[in-house]
Amino acid sequence: MDGKQFVTAEQCIMYLKAELFDDSEMMEKIISTPEKGPAEHKQMGRLVKNFNNDMWDALSLDIVANVNYNKFNQNEDLKKALMDTAGKTLVEASPADRIWGIEYKEEDAIANMNTWGQNRLGKALMAAREKTIDFS
Repeated sequence: MDGKQFVTAEQCIMYLKAELFDDSEMMEKIISTPEKGPAEHKQMGRLVKNFNNDMWDALSLDIVANVNYNKFNQNEDLKKALMDTAGKTLVEASPADRIWGIEYKEEDAIANMNTWGQNRLGKALMAAREKTIDFS
């Protein structure tokens, strides 16, 4: 994105989080560690200086949707996999995450739809899918 290369979507999201809060030191740390995995980049993102939760809550869904749009549209196999979900609700079936996930395991998801978490990752993926359809 923007001429920069990222190994994972998480690396890109945490880089953009650091950029949003003007933490150039963390931006450099994140971009210069492609060998780190998503969990390590996520941890770096938790250390971003000047972080404002209200601002992140307001902007992060669009950021994550845009990153995923770019991720899935750079590779035809990934794009096809995303397009194959057309008409389906996508969820992050994580029992440990009520914000980005639904707070339920996959096998418990349907039975507990009325009490799902925010599912922000699922919503971001569906937004990326819709944008892909709109621009196809």
